[in-house]
Amino acid sequence: RTQLLEFVKPHADGWKAALAAALRKSVFQFLTSCGRTDADAERVASKRLQSCSTAAAQRAMWDKLSLEYCPRAPAPPDRSSVGKVLVIAPGFGIMATPAQFRTLVRAFGSAAVCSSQHASPEEADFDMAAGILPILQEIKHHKPKAILCASKGGLYMRELWRLMEDPAYQARYPRRAQRLKGIAYLMINAHPDLTQLPQGVKIILVQGAKEEKWQRERGYRNNGRVVDNSLEALIRTGSPGMCYLYYTAEVNSNWGYRKGDTHVPVSLLQHDCLPRLVDSLLATSSPGAAFQASSRAFLSPERVAAENGLGWHPETLSSRFEGTEMRVEVPPDSAEFRHVECIFKADPASGVDRFYFPGRGTSNFKITKIERVQNAALKDTVDDKRGRVVKMLEKAGIRYEAGVHSRWLFHGAKDADAL
Repeated sequence: RTQLLEFVKPHADGWKAALAAALRKSVFQFLTSCGRTDADAERVASKRLQSCSTAAAQRAMWDKLSLEYCPRAPAPPDRSSVGKVLVIAPGFGIMATPAQFRTLVRAFGSAAVCSSQHASPEEADFDMAAGILPILQEIKHHKPKAILCASKGGLYMRELWRLMEDPAYQARYPRRAQRLKGIAYLMINAHPDLTQLPQGVKIILVQGAKEEKWQRERGYRNNGRVVDNSLEALIRTGSPGMCYLYYTAEVNSNWGYRKGDTHVPVSLLQHDCLPRLVDSLLATSSPGAAFQASSRAFLSPERVAAENGLGWHPETLSSRFEGTEMRVEVPPDSAEFRHVECIFKADPASGVDRFYFPGRGTSNFKITKIERVQNAALKDTVDDKRGRVVKMLEKAGIRYEAGVHSRWLFHGAKDADAL
């Protein structure tokens, strides 16, 4: 607002024209600061301002511009008032793997509560109708915002999901059914008998490629086909934009080795992963988008600034094209060169270990030359793919956000000749 007022100058056509000119100048300056050329910034500003006739439309425009061109640095999550996080004890490893629950306590303090050590639902003579009652009482007492389970505890969670959608239970206990619907759920290890997720509920499923007890393939093929009875098929039975599959694949390459999780998922104890998944459940946005966004906290402030300076929109990149050559050397004294150099050499944020090449980064490398690839045909392909991704996200009720749904990455080549 302060900056906009600085742009307001007297206009011959009155105060409305003066405000419109100030808004246009503000949008223009924002776009140029994000790497757009003057001519390109003028064009984009004109296009965006065409439909901004109200204050609400202007706010929406600014929000969209920020998400597309200059995403804000991630703020640390506020876990002081999230409400209770209830852990169903059976199967969660409270005694066998206590680090899992301790991770939650360190993150959420007294808000992380554990249920009583109820009977194992896998016992031969177990009666679920009676066994679920103590957990329903604990839900009534704690009023949790999220419920977590693991392994055999998933049978209790599956029963909660059955009850919330059971017409007879809804008719007899409408408030209880509604309360269950208002809770977010995280299930570690998808039970083999689970084939359907409830509707209108936020859910995160956790599974690893090395799951040895309840094996179920991820089930997503390169051609986009989803395999029946797979994890991908299961997660798609829930409501779009409300469910997320946290799957740790087995990745072994010359650059590093990432081991897929077993029945006891070790990755949840690394990089604040389990608390971040809970944060994602409680976020106002989609759990998947919120979890991906949280990983931006691993980037150093210098890298975040360099990425924003380099730009996120394909048109920002193409606006720098000059001449007709396919490859153009970037001047070493340019801001573009400095941004690429910073991204390439940057270490992770303070306290975050490097995954690739642990113990040795890239800051000691000397960059002799940076070339910009000015491939107009490829640029059109990128534009088309980006547009399809944006539409796909919007269809699922998710807003596209630069730095979350697009990333600045580096890849190598087989040999120098390929470059």
